[in-house]
Amino acid sequence: MRKILFVLTVIFSMLIISFAQEQNSQNSQTELDSEVFEISKELRCPVCVSESVADSAAEVSVNMRNKTKELLEDGKSKKEVLAYFQERYGDWILLAPPKQGVYLLVWLLPILAAIIGVLILGFVIKNWLQKTNQEVVLSQDDIDIVQKALKEEN
Repeated sequence: MRKILFVLTVIFSMLIISFAQEQNSQNSQTELDSEVFEISKELRCPVCVSESVADSAAEVSVNMRNKTKELLEDGKSKKEVLAYFQERYGDWILLAPPKQGVYLLVWLLPILAAIIGVLILGFVIKNWLQKTNQEVVLSQDDIDIVQKALKEEN
């Protein structure tokens, strides 16, 4: 009886350990897939128009996601994976251009345009307010014309 109880305990323990390992494996696989998706969102599909590798169903995008997964499994970091694709496709492959060199203009020009727009708007409003504060000088002829028009209306 003790032997049967011992064997059942061992079998039950092995089942629990196996289940725990499978859960751990599934969790790590889910984390890996999530990281592949996050990196793929930052890469441009080479054959699609304005679509990320994560969103594209094109064969090249599927291959890029698989390569991303392979690189991550080999222990590469997100930065290294992005650098891998940059080496092969150039900076164009990144949906968000790097914040350096000529690409810095892409990030700074909208800010500069907004600042210039606000300055121009402020200048226009200032001039408009100055013109509205000026006294209107009417000659007697102007007053006579307005009074004549008012009399004709009535």
